[in-house]
This record gives sequence, C-alpha cells and structure tokens, in this order.
Amino acid sequence: MEKTPDDIDCLYNYGLALAKMEKYEAADVQYQKALKLDPDNINVLFVHGLTLEQLEKYDYAIKQLKRALAKSSSKDVNNLIHLNLGCIYYRKGSQNEGDRYLQMAIEGSHQKDSQRIEMAKRIFPYEPEKSLLLLQDISQSSPYYRIAFEWLSSEFLGSIKAKSEETKRLEEYIEKLEGEVGKFSTPMVYVEGKTDEEILNTAWEKIYDSTRMPFTIKNCDVLSGWNHGGAGGVQTLVKLLSVVREDSPFPVIGIFDRDRAGMDGYESNKGLPRYFSEIEGLEAKMAIHRKAAAFLLPIPIGRENYAENCNLCIEFFFSEKALSEKTSENRGLNFRYPKAKLVVKGRIIRETETTEAELREIADDSGKTIFATQIVPKLDKT
Repeated sequence: MEKTPDDIDCLYNYGLALAKMEKYEAADVQYQKALKLDPDNINVLFVHGLTLEQLEKYDYAIKQLKRALAKSSSKDVNNLIHLNLGCIYYRKGSQNEGDRYLQMAIEGSHQKDSQRIEMAKRIFPYEPEKSLLLLQDISQSSPYYRIAFEWLSSEFLGSIKAKSEETKRLEEYIEKLEGEVGKFSTPMVYVEGKTDEEILNTAWEKIYDSTRMPFTIKNCDVLSGWNHGGAGGVQTLVKLLSVVREDSPFPVIGIFDRDRAGMDGYESNKGLPRYFSEIEGLEAKMAIHRKAAAFLLPIPIGRENYAENCNLCIEFFFSEKALSEKTSENRGLNFRYPKAKLVVKGRIIRETETTEAELREIADDSGKTIFATQIVPKLDKT
C-alpha cells in the first residue's frame, strides 16, 4: 500500500480484505481514500455503504448507496442496491421506506423468489415477522421453497424457540416450518467461488443429462448477487463449515482447491477446526457431529505436477485445448507465469522467468467467469 497510495483498485481490495476480517473502521478509511481519487466509483460507493451499515452509520450508508444507484445503469446492480437500502431503512426503523425499496428489488428481479430469500435473511434479526411473510410468498412449487425452509431452520429456528415470549405469535408458523424442514435432507456442497459452482453444475448436466442431482452445489460468496462478488474464498468456506450445527437438517460438504490457500484452509492447525478429523482411506475430513465434511479437489491423471506445486484449481481439470478456447470476442482464460526467486538469508539474490505449465496462474477473474459461463457450456461431454 505504501508503494501504491493512489491505486484505487489496491485501496478497494484492501478495504474488502479489512471488511472480511470485520475491521470496518479501517475499511472505512481505505474506501474514503479511494473515493477522494474517484468520487463516482460505483464499486467503492457500494461496499462503502455496506461497511457504514456495519458501523451503524445508517444515514451516511444510505447516502453512499443512493450515489451508487444514481451512477448505475445495470438492472442487476440496481436491484442489489434497492435490497440493501431496504434493509438499512428497516434497521433504522423506517419501515415504509424499507417496504418501498424491498418491493422495488423484488419487482426488478428476474428471480423473485431468490430475492425474497435474500431479503428475509437480511432483515430477520430486526424484522422477523416481515421476514417470515416474505418466505410465505414463495410457492411450494418453486425450486426456492426448499432453500427457504432449510435456511430458516439451520440458521434461526433454535433462536426463535429460545425467545418464547417474543415469538408466541409465531408458534403456529414454526410448527409448519418444522414439518416442512423434516422433508428435506439433501446435502449442500459449497465451493470457494462462483465460477467453481458454475463449472460443477454444468459438468453434472453434461455428464448425467436428465438425472436429478442428489445434492445442491452453491458457492460460499455472500456477495454473489453483486457483479464483482469478492466475499467468497477459502476463509469464508472455512467459516461456513465451522458453524454447521449438529442439529442441522442436512449435511454440509466443502470442496477446497488444491492450491496453497485451499490446502491451508483444509489443514486443522491453520483453517478447519480441530474437531474435523481425517476419514480413514480418504483424503477427506468430517466433523465429530458428522453433519459437516470437507475434501481437497482430487488429482486427475496428468495433473500430478500441479498438485505437487500447490497449484491445482478446478480449471486445470480441463485439457490444454479447452483452456486455450476463446469466445468470438477473443475472451477467455489468460495466464501469467510467476518468477522463481533465489532467496538467501531473506534477501532476493536472483529472479528468473518460469515456463512450466504447472506453475502458471490464471491472470484475472473476468477470464475465469467467461470460461465458466461461455466456454465450458459449449465443450463436448468428453
């Protein structure tokens, strides 16, 4: 940061990292620095608004999100901003404004039930009745019906029961929820990022055709609705697995990339809690309550060198031909080769360019998105 004090991307990413660690005041400082350089940067305005919400500076948060809204021309981004504005208005007690923005978010979304679930999650702590009403609007025939009940059960059902005096008016509805949740035991498989989810779901459709998937694959990015995301990754996956309760109605499984970050997250002394132990005969771990498990990506034939160099992500499961594919606009995966460094007593003596394929890295997230959403679906099943 000292070398690039005027780099907006650097300030933005540093702020994101601080926010992920719940260091919101420090993140606020970085976002303010970025906005001095570019006051109209939509990405920075948006995450700054979310950070200010965590600091309970609701009026300032609303101001920043409305500034982002005024600059945005994307329908999806506008929906996400409407959602967050509605939630902040609820938190500050302005129910009418909260209702107005949440309704705008629903009306503008092409996946209205998914949007209802996201809203319900956000406003439940301070508007539980409104949250439940949103879930009741989801039809039993909707594919999001199961997700709604699973979420409510696993995250909040226990706390609702504990507050009996506050929730007597909800007892009848809770009984209905418990009955519905009992019908569902489908495992949830979480991956580090959105492109991992996209690739695995596409692979299942191609290989197994019309066979129903016996589990649900989701990414762990809590900002997956935002066009840049940025809140997924290894540490988020570790936290997600760590909070699975023994009374969870469904098993939760995490898949870690076989890169350095993924392997550190998988290790009990660096990432997963110590109550995750190795499963004999498998390169996998299971929590002592047997409701959560994790494993590293398996090593495909021909990619052993990638694993040995801690550089095996899901994209490298594909052939060289597939990795080199481009769209009609010549977009796709781009690679960079790291420099090999000779270090003596902490001092870099020499750097040399590497050319080994197993050491190359994917250069940008946009290329990964293009590969997952536009190139992989067009590949042959084999």
